[in-house]
Amino acid sequence: MPESGIRINPECVTAFAELSKERKHRYIIYKISDDQQEVVIDSIGARDSARELELGWEQLWEEFAQKLKTAKFTWHTGATSERGPRLAVFDVPFSLPGEGDREKIVLISWSSDDAFGSIAGKGKMAYSLAKPVLANAFGSSVIEIQINDEADLNWTNIKNAASKGKGV
Repeated sequence: MPESGIRINPECVTAFAELSKERKHRYIIYKISDDQQEVVIDSIGARDSARELELGWEQLWEEFAQKLKTAKFTWHTGATSERGPRLAVFDVPFSLPGEGDREKIVLISWSSDDAFGSIAGKGKMAYSLAKPVLANAFGSSVIEIQINDEADLNWTNIKNAASKGKGV
């Protein structure tokens, strides 16, 4: 068991491999189990080229971001907090001028500054301990980003993070 005491469910690593190597998923949202023992999958967004073209990247991102914004955190006692934190990976497409299209996986740590109360604080602490464990399970193939304000949870910011400010 890692130092934080939180394990990574093997399905999390399998799904990440399907996203990163097999290009089967566009994103994965992770949560800490209600008993606070392990990180598990909350939801998976399938890679769907037709849907991505139909909606466009900003709309697809907004659907994903809405799932983060409306997540709840449940403490092992059963108490819950609205606006719960989440960890997620998103395979972000972008173009580099003169170099062409690219994709980079971004590990997002979402923890709303608007969440308050003792349960929200416990959730933030649990997720801050789980993030390095999850990142370590994925290896060095991800860019990590922390987002705490809904205004920063937007397509432009995530694309800039993935492209290191060089993409369009």
